[in-house]
Amino acid sequence: MQVYGYRDSSNCTGSMNFGATQLMAPGEQRAVKLDPGKESAISFHTYIGYGSCDLIVSFVPAAGKTYRATLDSDEKHCYVGLMRMEGAAEVREPSFRKRVFTRPLTESGSFCRG
Repeated sequence: MQVYGYRDSSNCTGSMNFGATQLMAPGEQRAVKLDPGKESAISFHTYIGYGSCDLIVSFVPAAGKTYRATLDSDEKHCYVGLMRMEGAAEVREPSFRKRVFTRPLTESGSFCRG
């Protein structure tokens, strides 16, 4: 699995590596620091069945909060979930939204819409 962020979350341009998230094994976890109060767009890429899966999501992290993103898949589909940690409980992050992945002609193009 690969996880990337974008410098401009409005259109998913300026892809950037979070550090040590380029090749992650199933079940592996990484901590990533995001700017609070600013929308962050995150791209997940993994292989499923005989193909690949690309998902982009975004949310606005709150200061001092911890979040957990999960990527699940079956042989035909993949899914991203995002939960905010509130003590020992996990709650849905209200600013979480799925984006529409687009494959640009060049790396400088937009990777999402919506």
